[in-house]
Amino acid sequence: MLRPLTVGLSLVALLAPAGCTANPFLTNYAGRREAAVEGPRLVTAPPAEGTATELGTSEFLSSSESDGTSEALAAAADVGADVVMVTKSEATLEDWAARDDVYRRRASGQGQFSSYVPLPGSRERWKFTARFWRTTK
Repeated sequence: MLRPLTVGLSLVALLAPAGCTANPFLTNYAGRREAAVEGPRLVTAPPAEGTATELGTSEFLSSSESDGTSEALAAAADVGADVVMVTKSEATLEDWAARDDVYRRRASGQGQFSSYVPLPGSRERWKFTARFWRTTK
């Protein structure tokens, strides 16, 4: 009876990471959209006054060590921005505990039961901020 449920849950666990590939810059985007563009460029400073119109921003926390440039450029092309500026700053050190299964035999030797042992740890989180512009012609 439990076998189909176990197989079903295992299948969900395998497929879940495949669906979690959404671009975080698009997921957290706030602003307007224009027609998509090809070949947006990454800048380190905002465009000069009067040369571009800001379309929107995206801001989120992540534990990814990636610099985020490829995702930001893909998001810029999607929202219609031809200029994007990305900043990544260390936000916090997050404490967390992983669970590790520990199996023990019962005293009478008639089976096993499992318990969980917390493994404390910490991981860094970064704050990503992106600003998107469309140059004026």
